[in-house]
Amino acid sequence: RHDQNEARVRQMVIAPERRGTGLGVGLMQVLESVAKSIPVERLVLHSRDIAVGFYEKLGFKKTSEFFEEVGIPHVTMTKELLK
Repeated sequence: RHDQNEARVRQMVIAPERRGTGLGVGLMQVLESVAKSIPVERLVLHSRDIAVGFYEKLGFKKTSEFFEEVGIPHVTMTKELLK
């Protein structure tokens, strides 16, 4: 939990050989369920440029321009939970 209204997902990476197996979707579903039970209004994360499409399919929206973090392009993404 970051503050009263939001929780942050930090540094989630799926091993390349496990991508496309549903593992990432399952993890995000569990995280979203936990966040709703707290409750918080939104989830926020920093997505690598190559994972933006994955998070968009889960309902996240880009809320920043791209920036560099740990030497890799990232963008902030947010998903509203309690609407």
